[in-house]
Amino acid sequence: MTGANYDGGIGQNINQESHGGSFYCAIASLKLLGRLDAIADIDKTVNWALDLQKSGFCGRTNKVEDTCYTFWVGAGVTMLGFSGYIDKNQLVKFVFKCIGSTGGVSKTPNSYPGNVTFN
Repeated sequence: MTGANYDGGIGQNINQESHGGSFYCAIASLKLLGRLDAIADIDKTVNWALDLQKSGFCGRTNKVEDTCYTFWVGAGVTMLGFSGYIDKNQLVKFVFKCIGSTGGVSKTPNSYPGNVTFN
């Protein structure tokens, strides 16, 4: 599969850093096309993604976990049929740490969800 890297992850292009957002977009596209079989080594790809879980998921190796990548990577693993390997208890704890006292979900624990305005 184009964009798959030596580590099993998926980057923007061949030999570019594997990234949770690229992983999600590629997996979702292949799922919609009915072509998950195009992934050369699904176990390696899933292992790459699962290695990104601390309590939530991070988007790249050795980066901080955040709620965005918790969705992107978690959804990708789920689309591949491996959600049973995700530590869901840790994910729930992580997301609840990101919920603000007045509502909203922040990117990381102990940060402010921010203001959203609707016109």
